[in-house]
Amino acid sequence: MIRFCLYVALVSASIAIPQDLSPWADPKRAHTELVGKVVRYDRYETTMTANAHIVIKASDGQSIRLLYSPFDWGFDSPRAKPSQVIPPEMIRDGALNWKFSAHLPRTEQQKILCDSVPQEAHKGPDGQWVVTDRPLTSVPETEDYQLPPLRSLTCLIVERWTNLKTGAQGPDRHGYLIP
Repeated sequence: MIRFCLYVALVSASIAIPQDLSPWADPKRAHTELVGKVVRYDRYETTMTANAHIVIKASDGQSIRLLYSPFDWGFDSPRAKPSQVIPPEMIRDGALNWKFSAHLPRTEQQKILCDSVPQEAHKGPDGQWVVTDRPLTSVPETEDYQLPPLRSLTCLIVERWTNLKTGAQGPDRHGYLIP
């Protein structure tokens, strides 16, 4: 199953992480609820895989990078069910508010993913292959939003999401719909 990865990162590196998100906190409790609008997404990950890399503008004005995967990014995962992939309206309507339940990276793999950004290879002017950071695509109605560099953002792992307009909920990160 293809993995789904939503990245959440805080706009400013100087933002204080709440005590319950401390790396020393109990991993089962170290989570937070975020409300915001999706402003950028990785087009490749959200259209070609079940993974997604998004940035939201939180209700307090901060930019946050989110990663999501129902099966912890395993290369041998089964194919994702439609209910395990972010809903299309998340990247098509910049006016929608979403609630995300997220936590700091807990595993080594999550930490590596949060420390990196999507990249692409292409031939440079001299004909040599060059690797650059892949630009994120703007969600309609958010094209004017000024995004700080992705590497400056703190990264969070999404457990689940809720569309605040319709109340529709996404699965938890293990793929089970929330009752």
